Amino acid sequence: MILMTILFVAIGTYEFHYMYKRGRKKRTYWIVALSMLAAYLLDMSVYTIRDLPGFNQAISFFFKF
Repeated sequence: MILMTILFVAIGTYEFHYMYKRGRKKRTYWIVALSMLAAYLLDMSVYTIRDLPGFNQAISFFFKF
């Protein structure tokens, strides 16, 4: 999880440096930042949720009583 965060920070730093060097508009910065945030949150949620039991296991646990 820490490695993925470091990777996202490195890619983000590279992207923002590239945009600054090329003189991109402020709107482009927002689009890139929000898309990177969405990708990071999706990646972390998938990483977190994969350890939880599945929906079928929850239903079978509920009906065992």
